[in-house]
Amino acid sequence: MHLSFIIQFNSYIVYYDYASISIFLILLLCIYLRHLNKVKSSKYFFILLFIAILASLFEILSAQILNQNILNDNIAISYMMFSLNYIFKISVFLFFSVYLLTFTKTIDYFKGKIIPNALLYTPYIIMVFMLIFNYSTNVIYKLDIINNEIEFYKSNTYFIFYLLEGYYLFIILTIVIKNIKLLTKFQILSFLLIIPISILVMILKANAPFILIEMLLISFALIMVVEYVETPELLIDNRTGLRNITMFEFEIKRSFLFKNNLYVLLINITNFNKLYSLFDYDLALNYVKEISNIINNYDKKSRSYSLDEGLFSIIFNDKHDALKATKDIKKILSNINKLDFVPEESICLINIPYDFDNLKQFMTFTRNFHDENKGEVVLFNEIKDKKDFIISNNIETIIEDALKHSRFNVYYQPIFNVKENRFTSAEALVRINDPRYGIIMPNMFVNRAEMNGTISNIDLYVTESVMRLIKNRSIDSLGIETISINLSLQDFNTSNFSDKIIELKNLYDIDSKMIKFEITERNDVLFNDKLFTNIKKLIDEGFEFMLDDYGTGYSNLERFAKLPIDYVKIDKELVTLSKVSGMKDVLNATFKMIHELNRKSVVEGIENEIDYNDFIKYECNYIQGYYFTKALEENDFIDYLKNSNIIN
Repeated sequence: MHLSFIIQFNSYIVYYDYASISIFLILLLCIYLRHLNKVKSSKYFFILLFIAILASLFEILSAQILNQNILNDNIAISYMMFSLNYIFKISVFLFFSVYLLTFTKTIDYFKGKIIPNALLYTPYIIMVFMLIFNYSTNVIYKLDIINNEIEFYKSNTYFIFYLLEGYYLFIILTIVIKNIKLLTKFQILSFLLIIPISILVMILKANAPFILIEMLLISFALIMVVEYVETPELLIDNRTGLRNITMFEFEIKRSFLFKNNLYVLLINITNFNKLYSLFDYDLALNYVKEISNIINNYDKKSRSYSLDEGLFSIIFNDKHDALKATKDIKKILSNINKLDFVPEESICLINIPYDFDNLKQFMTFTRNFHDENKGEVVLFNEIKDKKDFIISNNIETIIEDALKHSRFNVYYQPIFNVKENRFTSAEALVRINDPRYGIIMPNMFVNRAEMNGTISNIDLYVTESVMRLIKNRSIDSLGIETISINLSLQDFNTSNFSDKIIELKNLYDIDSKMIKFEITERNDVLFNDKLFTNIKKLIDEGFEFMLDDYGTGYSNLERFAKLPIDYVKIDKELVTLSKVSGMKDVLNATFKMIHELNRKSVVEGIENEIDYNDFIKYECNYIQGYYFTKALEENDFIDYLKNSNIIN
């Protein structure tokens, strides 16, 4: 072992560079296979890896010149190899700085500004010129041929090279500190790791200059970046190929922190879910990608994002470009007519950070930017005083207040039994009766309640109200056999939710058969053992279940067959599509499948006699909708049954 050390002492050890090249090539492949070319910062990281490979390669060539005394008959080429080695090494630190500036969007401050660009690039340019002309000046290093061997000497000004490395390390540290509130702990660690590594390299060079380990150690820092920064789940939406909501929030958060003026165009395809109802998954996904490509390619100066199913955003720095886009995007999307599907869009232009107080308020609006502006292009300042907007941005406080002061009202919509020609059941529907805003419909608060975890309390409130009605109003004497209650699948991920339902049933001493629970299949809810266990517990107690909204894009035949349900409710979207060519065959097959699986069918959304007569032909079991009546408050519901029901 000691002998090996002595043999290597007077020659440069290069196998660390071979290892670093292998690592850089693997990282390049990772970036390429992850399809991160949509993100500007990832492009700079790709260039950084390529430069690191060249730095390692020229370090190997330079070492071989000294180890094997090659090219000693052409000293000019030897100088060129050494200079390229140093140029690419310092380029690694420059491009790491540029990559970090781009990732944090700090690079935006450099556009058109002489001083920041001069501070970033001038030292590098000076060093490049010094290295290019080093052959005649020997200002950085000197090569001599002694006894037919090339010898390398550092000049008195060699420290400038280390000084420049330290300068760019200082820039990296400054960028991270300036943006520390934007970055995660692992991102901060990944970006800053190059600093202690560079210090360690300087120490090693001073004590063992023959061990060329610098690029290998730098590769460890870049591995960290690939692991915790350059990851598709943090940057790219895999369905659309656009930047994802994490990147979107990052840019918006930065705007609020640094008062960086942005113009955010929100584009909501309001009929997006119909894609999955009308077409198979592959066709629908291709359509989604086409919309995404249109949005992504609209303007190379903008940044495009996919935020949710059918919800996109384009961010501009220039107001004129943003205003032009509000008109162009609507026109472009309206001309798409593939698969007999025309997108219906709502478009809103927002000025960040001036239109909202904080990131949370803005993201709440973004998630709730739905059908209220369907078919319109609006500026945010034109809708900010509208009632629906105010409700959407204060909905969490409204929900909390409603739970605290029992401001949830339960309405009932009768369900018609086709075979018995009368109403034998009803659906319980919840509303918020807010003292400031009046009646608030569930489409404005249910999704938010699911997200913040209050949905279980709301569902228990509705369940208790229904059980109280059954107990106190003797609705069975009016012909009502069951009342259905909508439950969120999120409820069943709470271990004791079913126990609370059973406690209420025992408290009011009602027959479980008088309650049906409606659940809506969701592709974002994990169908795990806990969920099925909780559902089974209620079934064992005598409750029945209905699958709601069947026919939407979330429907899954395998889950449908496995779910322990007795009734299937056909989504009202299928009612509106029933006149479309070919839909009669689809509906015939749907009802046939439901009945062959020994489930009963319920059709909702029937609003006129034509729809009623059409669906009677499909031999559905139950019909619900405005054709009979809207949802009614408890007393009106009782009066309606007394006046309308015929009990055989």
